[in-house]
Amino acid sequence: MTPYHRQFSLDRAAAEQQTSFWLFAALLLLPFCALAQNSRPPLKFVDRLLLPQSSARPASVIVDHLVLHFCSDVIAHPDHPYDIDRQIEIFRQAHASANYLIARDRTVYRLVPEDRVAWHAGNGHLPWDPALKSMNQRAIGIEMFAIGSPADMKLFGMSQAQYDTFKTKHPDWVGFSDAQYTTLNQLIDEIRARHPAILHDRLHIIGHEEWAGRARRTDPGQLFDWTRIGLTRERPATSP
Repeated sequence: MTPYHRQFSLDRAAAEQQTSFWLFAALLLLPFCALAQNSRPPLKFVDRLLLPQSSARPASVIVDHLVLHFCSDVIAHPDHPYDIDRQIEIFRQAHASANYLIARDRTVYRLVPEDRVAWHAGNGHLPWDPALKSMNQRAIGIEMFAIGSPADMKLFGMSQAQYDTFKTKHPDWVGFSDAQYTTLNQLIDEIRARHPAILHDRLHIIGHEEWAGRARRTDPGQLFDWTRIGLTRERPATSP
């Protein structure tokens, strides 16, 4: 064997040894990579069922929409706007409900099971789907404890002065918390796994304001960051 061939053989053996090392290392790391992908803590569900404020979902109906909302008791209780017991009572008195309510701390209150229709959307229409006349039967409704922008809150009777006072006193209570965005993403993933007709786009994941119109409803409002759930604020104007 010539010196050249001997060196070539040594280089090739070293390269194969190095490749084997990195392949072995990659195999060792695979379980840890999978663990990292599934490292999100499980959602914390608390049942506060509003069954009288719901109805049976027809078996023939395909659930293909998610409707996002915000809620609070800020007008009556500006220093304690996110009390779950009072919010449940507000829903009861209004004969309204949602399937879920996400609190500021990641707690998910389960209000209406997904096999039942929650009363959350009301009357409305979608400009890009004018044939759609009813939303509740084919949608999952998700409420979030949040305070919107001054324009959002004006509809609910909150003056600019009241808003400014509240924001100065409780700046962290305006808009949506990081924990809520994390929880919402996880909840959407779980819901879509059960209802694959809900596509991850702005034709199927919408705000209440888009269905009802901002003259009647303004949630989730101007402070909701759609990019935090992998979407854009821009709303579809025509059919796909």
